[in-house]
Amino acid sequence: MSAIGLALLMAAGCAGKSHHAEQNGRTAGGDASQLQGTWEQRPEEGAGAAAANTPKQRVVKQIRGDTETVTTYGPNGQVVHAQTARFRLSRSGDVPVYTFFDRRITAGPEQGRAEDASKSFVYRLRGDAFDEVWGLLPGQEQRELVIKRWKRTGQ
Repeated sequence: MSAIGLALLMAAGCAGKSHHAEQNGRTAGGDASQLQGTWEQRPEEGAGAAAANTPKQRVVKQIRGDTETVTTYGPNGQVVHAQTARFRLSRSGDVPVYTFFDRRITAGPEQGRAEDASKSFVYRLRGDAFDEVWGLLPGQEQRELVIKRWKRTGQ
């Protein structure tokens, strides 16, 4: 299935299910609890068949409370970029939305840079898989569709 097909299925699959999702504990609070921990993307792993969305480096996302830390590693394991941000979960209609803000670059060429503006994406959380889908929300119509698949690590 193409990246666009997967993204459209994700968005359509969320529509009309908020009542059912809430009955199964999939409220924003339930998702926030399920997101806690360490998630990883590796160069050899992509979201479905979307090779263009496969990361070029290993990327690790750690979520603790309402804070995420994202660290990108170079080919020799060195940190090439790291950032922290606060986040909140919400919905746009019945579609789950992840918004991060108060971003601070903590390693890499832009270390020390801060950005207060918020950025949002549609997400899906299923077991040990966490998908980010960029380009589906209002105001993102001109943005390239990007899907990032994270896998929970044992850490």
